[in-house]
Amino acid sequence: MKKLAFFVITLGLSLSSQAQIDFGSAPKSKILTELDKKQTTHSVESWELESTKGINKVNLVIEAVKYTSQDGSNEQKGIKMILIPEYINTDNELALSSKELVSYIDNSEYPEIIVVLNTMLNDYRKKEDNNSHGSMTYITEGNIKIGFVQTEQKEIAYLSILYSKAEVICEFSDIDDFLSELKNYIDVASKELYLPENVEKLRKAKKSNHEAKDVIINDI
Repeated sequence: MKKLAFFVITLGLSLSSQAQIDFGSAPKSKILTELDKKQTTHSVESWELESTKGINKVNLVIEAVKYTSQDGSNEQKGIKMILIPEYINTDNELALSSKELVSYIDNSEYPEIIVVLNTMLNDYRKKEDNNSHGSMTYITEGNIKIGFVQTEQKEIAYLSILYSKAEVICEFSDIDDFLSELKNYIDVASKELYLPENVEKLRKAKKSNHEAKDVIINDI
């Protein structure tokens, strides 16, 4: 599990690039609200939980993060969701432009999101058993949208970030797998299993998950 640590000094400066598309302002969460404070030094530690690519050429990176204010009086923990879409530049088909879109899930949201993902998984599996169709959607405080679509034309799970001017979506073909994995990463973050002292607990948790899946498969 890769650990990243960095300090951010916000001075109210802005940089622009013609290669980047304007998605508007980022959705707010407790962590991002703190990071947006100007003339302040912020400390952020992060641990990468997952890096994957959607079927629509959008990369998803999931990190557990801990924010600490300059004087140490304010500490926030959560999950950082990073979407990296790729777009072909119409003026030059060989040029590829990309931009990171970031939002956060505050740790106070973990219990509710776990319940939501369980509900989605149960609903999806029932629809699979009954050969029926439908969709479900949930939006976090930081405007991260999680859901799935199940029709005759397509079956996808997705995670998107809603900026003020655009929504960028990362799509996955295996609904059950994506929702289960996302639930697992939130569980890892909530129990802080990514920390060095908890690596053995994480290894045992992964082993238990694999054994549980094997039991289900054997029962079927």
